Amino acid sequence: MAAIAELRPLVATKTMIGQQILYEAKLAKVGKGLSWAGPVVLAFWVIGGLVLCFRFDSFPSNLGALVIIGLGGALFARATGRGFRWRKNPGIYRISIDDDGLHVHSDDPAAVPSFTIVANDIYRLVRKTISWGDSGDEHEFYIETKSGARHRIEQLFADYDLDVMKMFEEITARFPWVQILEEVKQ
Repeated sequence: MAAIAELRPLVATKTMIGQQILYEAKLAKVGKGLSWAGPVVLAFWVIGGLVLCFRFDSFPSNLGALVIIGLGGALFARATGRGFRWRKNPGIYRISIDDDGLHVHSDDPAAVPSFTIVANDIYRLVRKTISWGDSGDEHEFYIETKSGARHRIEQLFADYDLDVMKMFEEITARFPWVQILEEVKQ
């Protein structure tokens, strides 16, 4: 029994030493950026939209535009609320790999969920390109398991220093059986 107790700290140390952190963001830093920008964008959206609606049209005919302004305002308010919540959160969002698999840790699982995928279960790394025509492309990144489940790699709002393709290359270097797949949605 004493031999088993002595081995446990060695296993934990080996796991910590073999862990490679691919990305880490401090939620408080992201929250500070969102908390000042959110109310400004929200005010411009709502006030600008209302001025445009009522300046050029009357109430019954501009109902569709008012719904769009309301939905956009709700989305901006949600992002602003997330920023204020993160501003006081000393936590982190971390993506790491080790010999056991891939680990995504989030201290705010309501906004960005945490998950772990065992190394043998990682099947593909997916870059999904969503084409918006003239306005450009948007990218979403997923890790797909052998069972077909997809876990999204979140790019924190207003935090663009995450180079997911570089991270995917590091994952394929560690786990050579994993493929990178490109999907295009038009």
